[in-house]
Amino acid sequence: MSVSPEEQQLRDRFFKVLLEATLPLQPGPDCSNWSIGMPETTMPLQPGPSHEATLEALIDASQMLTEHLRLKLDELRQQEAAPRQTTP
Repeated sequence: MSVSPEEQQLRDRFFKVLLEATLPLQPGPDCSNWSIGMPETTMPLQPGPSHEATLEALIDASQMLTEHLRLKLDELRQQEAAPRQTTP
């Protein structure tokens, strides 16, 4: 499925925002903000789960968010379709 340049730009913006949101949650020197041109985070990480466990939790959370957004999209499509179904 091809996407328009506007849709691609919007998707890329959303991806960057989501990626930036996860950076303070990721431990380790390879997960710093400099990799995407952002200033270093001012939120130091507290000792906690391993880097691997943190990344697994982020992946699981992103899948939960995907499911949630798909449900919202389905609801929106049903709401938009309902008025069309009642129109003669």
